[in-house]
Amino acid sequence: MTVLHNGVVVQNHFELLGDTPAFAPPQYRQHPVEQPIRLQDHLNSVRFRNIWVRELKPAEGKRVEDAQVREG
Repeated sequence: MTVLHNGVVVQNHFELLGDTPAFAPPQYRQHPVEQPIRLQDHLNSVRFRNIWVRELKPAEGKRVEDAQVREG
């Protein structure tokens, strides 16, 4: 995921590995392939605007770990 906040990149191609609890590292738990995106407000007055969501398709071609490496 890439996130901009007030025009500043705060997450750049970051992969979420699970829940994002406040005081613990995320732990992976099996989940459905697609889930909703939820925005928090912490019970404060807040407005959200200019939110774009787009599905990313898998990249085509060979993966780096699948490529053959030649020495010499």
